[in-house]
Amino acid sequence: MADFVDLARTVFDANFYMANNENVGSTASEAFDHFINTGNAAGLNPNALFDQAQYLADNPDVAAAGSNALEHFLLYGLAEGRSLPNLNETEYLAANPDVAAAVSSGSFESGLHHAVSFGLSEFRAGVTAPVAVEKFKYGVASGDPEADSVVLWTHIQPDSNDTIVNATWQVSTTADFSNIVQSGVGQTSESRDFTMKVIAEGLVPGQEYYYRFLYDGESSVVGKTKSLPEGAVDSLTFAIFSCTNYPAGFFNAYDAAVQNGFDYSVHLGDYIYEYGLGGYATNEAEALGRVPSPTTEIISAEDYEARYKQYISDGNLQALRAEAPQISMWDDHETVNDSWRDGAENHDPATEGAWDDRRDVALDAYYNWNPVRVPESGDLTDADKSYTFGDLATLHMIETRLQARDETRADIGTAITAKVGTYVADETGATFAADVLANTSLVPEGTDLTDPSAIAALAADATFVGNLAIAALLTEAADTNRNMMGDAQMSQVQARIASAETTWDIIGSQTLMNEMTLPTPLLTDPTTVPAFLTAAAKLAAGQTLTAEEAALLSSPQIPYNLDSWDGYQAERAELLSILQTNDANAIVIAGDTHNAWSGRITGTDGNLAALHYATPGVTSPGLEAVFPDLTPSDVAATFVGFNDSLDYANTEDRGYLSMTLTPDQVSSNFVFVDTVFSTDYTTTTIPMTAGVDVFA
Repeated sequence: MADFVDLARTVFDANFYMANNENVGSTASEAFDHFINTGNAAGLNPNALFDQAQYLADNPDVAAAGSNALEHFLLYGLAEGRSLPNLNETEYLAANPDVAAAVSSGSFESGLHHAVSFGLSEFRAGVTAPVAVEKFKYGVASGDPEADSVVLWTHIQPDSNDTIVNATWQVSTTADFSNIVQSGVGQTSESRDFTMKVIAEGLVPGQEYYYRFLYDGESSVVGKTKSLPEGAVDSLTFAIFSCTNYPAGFFNAYDAAVQNGFDYSVHLGDYIYEYGLGGYATNEAEALGRVPSPTTEIISAEDYEARYKQYISDGNLQALRAEAPQISMWDDHETVNDSWRDGAENHDPATEGAWDDRRDVALDAYYNWNPVRVPESGDLTDADKSYTFGDLATLHMIETRLQARDETRADIGTAITAKVGTYVADETGATFAADVLANTSLVPEGTDLTDPSAIAALAADATFVGNLAIAALLTEAADTNRNMMGDAQMSQVQARIASAETTWDIIGSQTLMNEMTLPTPLLTDPTTVPAFLTAAAKLAAGQTLTAEEAALLSSPQIPYNLDSWDGYQAERAELLSILQTNDANAIVIAGDTHNAWSGRITGTDGNLAALHYATPGVTSPGLEAVFPDLTPSDVAATFVGFNDSLDYANTEDRGYLSMTLTPDQVSSNFVFVDTVFSTDYTTTTIPMTAGVDVFA
C-alpha cells in the first residue's frame, strides 16, 4: 500500500479534489489524507484526467476482480499500456518528447504525473482537458493584505472572440460558501492579458476567508486568504522565498511550504528569470521537461507575459498562491540581470531597445500576474510598503533595484574583470589614469605620474592593474553619495520605522545586508580554500603556522558581492542607524544568493543592529555551481570562518525559510529539499532561534 500512496501523491490534484468534493479538507495535505483514507475507496476522482468509474467500465476484468481503479492503474495499468478516456499514456509521451525524456530520467513517475502537474495548464498535445479547468487554468491568488482588504487575483480564459470579460468574485467565511460576506463583479481585457485583480474590502482584521471566481457558468478553484491582524497577536509564521528558476528544477520548496503551513508567503525577488534556453541554469531544462517559454531571452511585453504564464502554470506555485496571501517585491530578474535605475548588465540598448521601455513592460507583466496593488502615485517602481501584524511585527518591504539604485557591480571577480575592461576599452587611458591618481598609495615610490611612459608601465603590470581595480571598486562602494534606496525612500522607511509600535521590525531586503568578505587570495584563486581551512584549524588548535599559512590568514579581506549592500555601504550604515536610533528589535530577511545564511549585523558603533536571515533559492543553483571542484561544506565553513557576521551557511541546498515570530522570540527554520531534479523529494529542517532579549 505504501507504494500506491507514493504514486497517488504524484497524480493527486488537491485544488481539483477540493473544488469537486465537499468536506474533504481545506489544505492540500488534508485533502490528500481524505482521498487516501476515504475518497479513493468511495470512487472519488484524484484529478481532472482520471475517472474511476470510467476506468472500471473500460476495463471489466478490473471491475470483476473487485480492484480499486486508481490502485490498479498506477500499480499495473500503466505498465500494461491501459489508456484513460482523457489521456493515452503512450500517445502523450510520443507527442511530448521532453516529457518522455523526463519520465525516462525519473523526474516524473509517468505521463499522467506530468499531465496532472503541468500538461493540463500548458494545453499539451495528447491531453483532453475539461472546460472547467480551461477557464481558470492559472489558478487563483491573493496578496498585498491590509487589515480590512486584500487583493484577489485570477486569469480567465475567455470565449474565443471576447476582448472584455466580466466575472463574479465571492469571499466567504466558509469553504462551502454558505456565508458569503463580500462579492462583486470584476472586469479584465485583452490589454491585461485577461488577468483579473479585485480588492475585497470591508474585511474583519485577522480573519481567514475563502474566495473564488465565477465565469461562464464555471468556478475557479477555491483559495484561502487572510486580512492583517490588529491588536494582540501571539504568533505569526512567514514562508519566505527567493530565486525561483523554472528550467533549473521543480518547485519542491513551494510544495513543502504548503504541506508545512504558514500564515503569509513573502517573496523577496527573482520570481521569474529572463534567460532563454542555453542561458543561465537551463542545462537540465530539456531533461526535466521545463524548457523556458519562449525559448529565447524575454524582451517584449508578449515575452514577459508568456514567461509568467509558464511559471504560474506550475502546480506547486499555484497551490502556494491559493494557500495564503502573498507579499512580494521584485529583485533584478523580473526585469533583467543586475538591473539598476538606468539600465542593467544583461540589457543592450543597441540590440534590445531603450531600457525604460523594457523595464516598463516587465513591470506591467509583474503587476498583471501578481496579487499586488498598483502604486497610487502611478510610478510602477514606487512599490516599497510596510505591513503591520497587530502588536507583534511590522514588515518593511523595501525596493532596492529600480527607484534609485546607482549602477550595480556583480560579484567581486566579475566586477574586477569588468573594471579592468573599462581601462582596456578607453583608448585615451584617462579612466586608468584617473584611478591611479585617486589611489596613489598603490603606486611604487619614486614613480613620476606626470610621465606618460610611467603610466604606461603601470598599465602593463597585471598585478598593479588588478590591485588598482579592487581599490577603485572599494572606493566606489564606500562613496557616501552612492544610492541603493535613495533619499526619498529612506525618509519614508525612517518614518515607518519610527511610527511602528510592534515588538519586531522586519526589513524585507532583496540582497544580503551583512558584511560578507573573504581574503583576496580566496577570491582570486578558490583552490586555496583547503589550505585556508588547514591553516585555520591549526590556529584554533594552537599549532605553529608556516609563513605561507600566516600570510594567507592575514591577507586583506574584500567584499564578495558588490551587487549586495556591501556595494552601497553608506546607505547601509544609514538604514542600520535608523533601526538603532528607534531601538528596533530588527530582523533583516534577504534572498538573491541562492544560499542560506544566518547571522547578526552590527552598526558602525559595533553594537547589534539586526538579526539576519537569508533564504536559500527555490531552484536557482548556489555556490556549489560556482565552486564545483570544492566540497560545499568547505565553502560554507570558509565564509563563516572569515565573517564574524555569520553564524551559519549552507551553500549547496535549495529550499525556503520558515519564520515564526512570538512576543519573546523568532524561530527561523531553514527547510531544505534534497533535490530539485525530481518531484519525489524529502526535506531537512535546520532551526535557528533568537530571543528578543538579544536587543536588551
